[in-house]
Amino acid sequence: MLQRRGRVAYRAVQRQTVQAMLAARMDRLPPEEKRLLQTAAVIGTEVPLPLLQALAERLGDAQRLGRISCYLCIYLSNMEEHERAIAAGQRALALATTSGAFDVQVVAQTYLGVAYFRVGDFRQALDVSRRVMPLLTGERRSARFGQVALPAVTSCGYMACSLAELGGFAEGHSVGEEAVRLAEAIE
Repeated sequence: MLQRRGRVAYRAVQRQTVQAMLAARMDRLPPEEKRLLQTAAVIGTEVPLPLLQALAERLGDAQRLGRISCYLCIYLSNMEEHERAIAAGQRALALATTSGAFDVQVVAQTYLGVAYFRVGDFRQALDVSRRVMPLLTGERRSARFGQVALPAVTSCGYMACSLAELGGFAEGHSVGEEAVRLAEAIE
């Protein structure tokens, strides 16, 4: 019993020390960032995308807006809101290009290729997916860029499917095999 009380007291002191350290670090932030962090702490861990988008717009943060637009693109595509998904993907790509966020460019093009494929625009899906692949050379070929699935594998897969839909079976087969090789090399 005494040991348990000691552990509880130790955890309470430890928690206070961590909170004091975090508070001290927050005090050193610029006022705008401190206000943003305080707002986020009140909101909690699950934040709706529109709220994140509004915060990023308020800060004028093109990279964050690009990331949010990427997630909107794939979310809307999964919800079968294809036109809105394509618009979000195009916006993500434009924001990533102007801000120079390479990772966002890769993810935006990957998701935009998916959105075009799902709406049945196989030519656009193929074109967008083909533009991703030259960006993914060397170690970047196996990079996740913050995603669960490798953009290189996803893009190759949608390229192969688009080629098949357009009658390019031989090239599609070759690209599909490349996607399998990439995926197997990672696992």
